[in-house]
Amino acid sequence: MPEGFDVRYEIHVQEDGRWTIYTDAASKLRAIEEGQNLLASGKFDAAKVTEDRGQTKEILVWHEEAGNRGDKAVTITPVDDSPVCEKLDDFYGIEARLLMGRLFRPYLDEQGLTPIELIHDHTNIRTLKRNDDLCNQALQCIGGIWVKKTGKKSLECMDFLDKMAGQMVARAETIKDLDSYQKMFKEGGIKKVIEAAAKEKDAGVRDYIIRGALARQISRSADWEGKLMASVELAEKAKDAAALALLDEAIAEVLDSSEAAQEILGFQRNLASALQTMVQICAGTYSISEDTSAPLERLSALMGRNAMPWTQMVLMERVGRSLSGIALLTKGAREDEQDAFRELIKHMIGNKLFANSGPLCEAATLRAKSVLRDEYEDESSENAIDSMISLLPAIATKLGYLLDLCGTDFGAKSQDHIIACLANLLAGVTSVVQLVEYGTSQEEIITAAAGIRDRLLKTGLPEEWRQRFGKRIYDLLISHQQNDGKTSISPAAKDDAKVKKVADPEKAPENDQEKDPANGEGPVPEGKKDAKGVSDEPLARLEYDEGDIIFREGEPGDAAYLILTGNVDILKKAGDAQVVIAHVGQGAIIGEMALIDSEPRMATVRAASKTAVTVIPSKELKIRMDRLQKFDPVLRRLVGMMVQRMRDSASTSVES
Repeated sequence: MPEGFDVRYEIHVQEDGRWTIYTDAASKLRAIEEGQNLLASGKFDAAKVTEDRGQTKEILVWHEEAGNRGDKAVTITPVDDSPVCEKLDDFYGIEARLLMGRLFRPYLDEQGLTPIELIHDHTNIRTLKRNDDLCNQALQCIGGIWVKKTGKKSLECMDFLDKMAGQMVARAETIKDLDSYQKMFKEGGIKKVIEAAAKEKDAGVRDYIIRGALARQISRSADWEGKLMASVELAEKAKDAAALALLDEAIAEVLDSSEAAQEILGFQRNLASALQTMVQICAGTYSISEDTSAPLERLSALMGRNAMPWTQMVLMERVGRSLSGIALLTKGAREDEQDAFRELIKHMIGNKLFANSGPLCEAATLRAKSVLRDEYEDESSENAIDSMISLLPAIATKLGYLLDLCGTDFGAKSQDHIIACLANLLAGVTSVVQLVEYGTSQEEIITAAAGIRDRLLKTGLPEEWRQRFGKRIYDLLISHQQNDGKTSISPAAKDDAKVKKVADPEKAPENDQEKDPANGEGPVPEGKKDAKGVSDEPLARLEYDEGDIIFREGEPGDAAYLILTGNVDILKKAGDAQVVIAHVGQGAIIGEMALIDSEPRMATVRAASKTAVTVIPSKELKIRMDRLQKFDPVLRRLVGMMVQRMRDSASTSVES
């Protein structure tokens, strides 16, 4: 190519057997679209696009005969939700653009366009508007959603949408000369464009110019990886938040296309590997080697340095959709599937990508339902939730997961079990410090705990349970503030999901007043510890009616129980049945084995009559077991072996 020569694409049309140059275009994609439009007009027999590089021989890029244009079925991809736009400028926002991308996905993938390119280019949007079938399908789909959301009449919604579509075409026709702005990217990046567009008084026009110039810059690349890199390179140079926010949106639009994501991700060993890659990109930790600067590595480094919420959302939504599907993660043995799933969840939690996402929690639980069950075990929603809870490392993470799950369809169907899990978790919380990450400041502790309480109160759980759980956290907050964060209050009563009579949420749990072991007399002051560091604060007293479940087989163990009055049945699963393997009463301790070896509950315990117990929190037993490990590790090992043999013995007894 001669030095300094710009590539141009010429559009030729054939009429009565003669070829003539009709017009030209700056990009291949735009030239082909113009050729298709000319052919669709019915005035020409054929159309073609050639590439002009200053050469003597014609380079054919595209060619099509009018007689070969079959009627292709045009369809949208139906969506079930949509933002409600009230004015023209709303249709250019990122939420509306992502919706357009999903609605017109087959069309956009065929054209190789992102939504920002579609609506900021007069040729692109005019071509789409001429496709009556496709546009009518889209208007009906969105109009139907708006009718349900706004309560307006269908005709009113459809007329408004059609009017806005016309105005979008008109705006693109009016502001189509963006070349001068697009050239500014070479001078000073997107910041220069933003500064130049600031002279426009109308905010809508100003934003259109900035995004339109950006769309032109992205359109210079014909393939998806090129569009991604054009946006990433600009983002790497962006110095201010406004510029980075625009580029975050542009990158999200590219990655929202399945075709684009597949092209950009390239070869992946299996689905688990692909999901792991997306998680690592979001976390800013993806790397193939030390010396490469591949597109994915540059995107990951960019996300590691900056907050890019839209790109992260799009990638994690893609992870969620894959998890909720049926495609195997590894195509290996059952154990490989389980290991891959656990590893993925571990990375999402470690990189803080699992919180505040109901759909992602729902997707992970659906995958756990099929992957984490035993080989001959039924797929149970309750078991799936329990399995997920056991994977999560801290009480704060477990609570967040359950609260996120509450707002999903899966959570609504499993509400009773979620209530039971929340009750069990909050029963083991003795301080608001347990609700946050280690090392959090006092101010952040209070803010985080108050936030969890607010989230609890906003869930769709029954009112009495919301108030009960909310009061529990409120009491912990008051205790924390009154004692300058140095003390805690005793655990609240555990509530089982199947308890028929709901206790008064305002009634605080009763506590047994124990004697001070130091002198054998008087109640123990709250928060007092003995010389060896063991807390002597009063333990919670719980009461159960006949038939109430105290804890279930497979649940994580967070407390042991001393039976004060009454008696209980100990049950184990045997196929589809529950078999009573023991019956114990006053003076017995139950649930201690799960605390000693950190394994899930080995049996279900059910009250056989009205029963009262004292709760022994896991931290109290852990202090004693840690002390035993320090001073007599052999004896600590023997205790562990004894527990394991008891588990094995109980399992063998049930099987026989």
